[in-house]
Amino acid sequence: QNISLTLGPLEKKDGFWYQSAAWQTDYSSAGDYTFEVTVDDSRPQGRVSEESPLIQVLDFHTTPSIEEVIVPDTAKEGDLVTIAVKAQDLDRDSLEFELTGAGFTLSPGYPKQEGSFWLWQYSWQTDYTSEGSYDLILKVKEKDTPTKLTSEPVNKKLSIVDVNTAPIITSLK
Repeated sequence: QNISLTLGPLEKKDGFWYQSAAWQTDYSSAGDYTFEVTVDDSRPQGRVSEESPLIQVLDFHTTPSIEEVIVPDTAKEGDLVTIAVKAQDLDRDSLEFELTGAGFTLSPGYPKQEGSFWLWQYSWQTDYTSEGSYDLILKVKEKDTPTKLTSEPVNKKLSIVDVNTAPIITSLK
């Protein structure tokens, strides 16, 4: 794996020369790295010193977060309601979606992963008994990790408006 180091200015302090190097890690950088450091005094018969320090980058486990939820504020009885969720996990762990407070069952949407983002789309076919106000609580949690970290909940309200339908005559006497 290639790593790019940024060198700082060469400075003299207390009779010694110093130069710093910086490397910006990210959430996929965990592991052990060995760097080769060579110092040369630039004289024809000069001395060269070499060291290979080990740098250990520890794994920092992040909690997934919900970035966006699309739920209509209102729908009519008989409408197909679509709920879309976009969540992120910087560790790129598998995530699962959780919805509570709905009082209805969603048709499963299949998650799609795009880098560190997960996208879900679910639907609910309302009927003529679905009228009401629903307080939805949405979360995502890690699926295949021992920690099972869970995002902060996102609360959404969904109102299903009554649709007045014509009566159906079932028999005449």
